[in-house]
Amino acid sequence: MAPNNFLPTTPVAKFPKLETLKVDSPLRHMFVDEQFAFLKKYIQEYEKALDSEHEVGIMMTNFGQAAIMQVVEITYEKPVLLIFKGYVNGKMSTLIQHMNQLNFLLTSLDKVDEKPKQRIGFVAPKE
Repeated sequence: MAPNNFLPTTPVAKFPKLETLKVDSPLRHMFVDEQFAFLKKYIQEYEKALDSEHEVGIMMTNFGQAAIMQVVEITYEKPVLLIFKGYVNGKMSTLIQHMNQLNFLLTSLDKVDEKPKQRIGFVAPKE
């Protein structure tokens, strides 16, 4: 029987278990809770830059057309789903999005009434 020339002749490297990797490992940033933290940071920075007459809006472009959501809450479901709750065209809406498909534009929306400017609520699920 002829030897198989496609098999490695040296031992294959052993990879560490996921739980032994450092927190700052690139693999760590692939988890939805880490993506949630990034989103929270960027949205809160954007919110701080707005005046008292504007609120954060998110322009979503993944439905074949653009839709603007006035977001009131963002949460997630492990391992890969981000959930956005808010208003689209005045109707309460929920967007459930796989974190690999996340793509939106932060924009400003005029406040509709005299109520104080609404901040987006970031709700991490209870473990």
